[in-house]
Amino acid sequence: MSRRLSGSSPQTQAQRGLQARYGETRRAVATRWQRLVPRERRLVSLAATLAGVALTWQFLFLPAWRTTRAAADTLPALRAQAAQLDTVIAQARASNARQARAGAPIGETDLAASLTRAGLATHASVSREARHWQVTLRAAPIEPVLGWLRDVGTELRLRPTRVDLSRVADDAGAILPGLVSGGVDLSAAGDDGGTP
Repeated sequence: MSRRLSGSSPQTQAQRGLQARYGETRRAVATRWQRLVPRERRLVSLAATLAGVALTWQFLFLPAWRTTRAAADTLPALRAQAAQLDTVIAQARASNARQARAGAPIGETDLAASLTRAGLATHASVSREARHWQVTLRAAPIEPVLGWLRDVGTELRLRPTRVDLSRVADDAGAILPGLVSGGVDLSAAGDDGGTP
């Protein structure tokens, strides 16, 4: 216990040593400063200011500026990835909705909505017999019809069992390009084609 009271710790001795060196250095700089003529003092002050500005630029502003530029360069790519992610999310939601409807019977409104999304609502009429549907098309544009036929299986779990389409002719008998009329029979994807 007497050693603790009489002696000082190594940390205190190190602090005293540092304080002594700092005091000596400070006195030496003050003495040197006093020896300088006013013009030299201004030049040293200017050099110190420029060094301070350069260090501030190098270690504070330049990293932030580089980060901002890098962010601006990567922002379009991030936006494109976000758009792709939105598309994937929308597809997942649609898939979940289809799976939720998997056990539900397909109604006339579901089929009519599918035709509306394909742009065929004004060209189609729908009728139902038991678990089979018949869609009658009148002067419908062929591209939306083909797209609808492609998507109806995944969207509504229906499969075409009969497709009977023919080109549309005007009153003079000339074929109107890109238009078809006829019928499409649909049944549930798991049906064997018979009626219940």
